[in-house]
Amino acid sequence: MAASYREIATTKPFRFIVGSNAVEFFVHPAVIVQHSEPLAKLMHGDMREAREGQARIEEVDENTFARFVEFCYTKDYPAAEHAIVLDAASIEQEKQPSEVAEVNSIPAHGNVPRAAEDEYMDVAEPALGFDDNWGDFSFPSKKKAKKAGYKIAAPSQWESAPATSSRKRTVAWKDFQNMSWNSQSNGSKVPADQARPNKEACEEYTDVFLSHARLYVFADTYAIEPLRVLSLQKLHKVLGTFTLFKGREEDIATLLQYTYQNTAERDAKMDELRKLVIKYVSCNVEKLRSNETFKKTLAAENSSSVDLIEMLLPRLD
Repeated sequence: MAASYREIATTKPFRFIVGSNAVEFFVHPAVIVQHSEPLAKLMHGDMREAREGQARIEEVDENTFARFVEFCYTKDYPAAEHAIVLDAASIEQEKQPSEVAEVNSIPAHGNVPRAAEDEYMDVAEPALGFDDNWGDFSFPSKKKAKKAGYKIAAPSQWESAPATSSRKRTVAWKDFQNMSWNSQSNGSKVPADQARPNKEACEEYTDVFLSHARLYVFADTYAIEPLRVLSLQKLHKVLGTFTLFKGREEDIATLLQYTYQNTAERDAKMDELRKLVIKYVSCNVEKLRSNETFKKTLAAENSSSVDLIEMLLPRLD
């Protein structure tokens, strides 16, 4: 049940000391109690924090906590702003507007975003596996293939492979777009505003993505179900409009790394933030495969590589 304005206005604010910088927040307990049972016990239970009217929360940064507080009062929160990163190559491109205009004039096809339609999409893939750059994989000779009990497709069949692969990518992307989450708690729903799509490679979205992911982790830790769902919905929306330009792979790789470093391995089913992020990654794995952060995350002691393979299986013949 939502707190009344009278209840909010007549209660003494609780003092939270947040993050490594010990930033102070003063929040009315009534707006927090309705969302989080663990925080309600912290403020009104038998612990020292309840008696002193203050608590120290070090594991969360102040920006994430500020978004949580805004959610408590408004049932919504703003994402972090994107950054503009210009390197020498970007500055050189700015000097050639005619070339940029020519590239931007290329029409997109269908409803598939540019994240799934750029130069990687135009490269014909081998009939076996996704790409011959995954390792030391090479195509066998006809003699070895016959001895192994399988045969190589005839040249007349080669043209159908890229088309089939492209269709499977499109299906995978639609599956990602159709992901949804619902919360029955406190009437949480997706805000009507649309996520801002990036338009140039110089627009870095790392902080945008992490602002949602960090809020999910905070909400999951303190059992704030409506906020947990809302953060998933917002991250899903911004990923769905994000163009994975060449040079922006690190934005996604950093999100993947944070996700697997800060969410738990679950026995029954995959963590929902992991599922969202790894599904997006599986739709763009051809672009991310050379990124060092991406490779380090897959090689780390987590289930990211197993989860990625599971997501990629529908794309295999």
